[in-house]
Amino acid sequence: MAIAPNILQQAGAVYDMQYSKGTDTPFIALAKQQGAQHYSDGFGMLVGQAAHAFYLWRGVMPDVAPLFDEL
Repeated sequence: MAIAPNILQQAGAVYDMQYSKGTDTPFIALAKQQGAQHYSDGFGMLVGQAAHAFYLWRGVMPDVAPLFDEL
């Protein structure tokens, strides 16, 4: 899918549901190249969904903050 040149610099924030720990996804890299100031990938959503699933299964909400440093 083609994205119009420089359209991402007009965005208030850019979010890519795909994640790539340690490197930018192609979409995030494009957003940075086009001057987007705020961007995030889907890693936080992945961890959050896993935590809520664990809560539903076990009745305990895990502390996810340490996971961001570990993974």
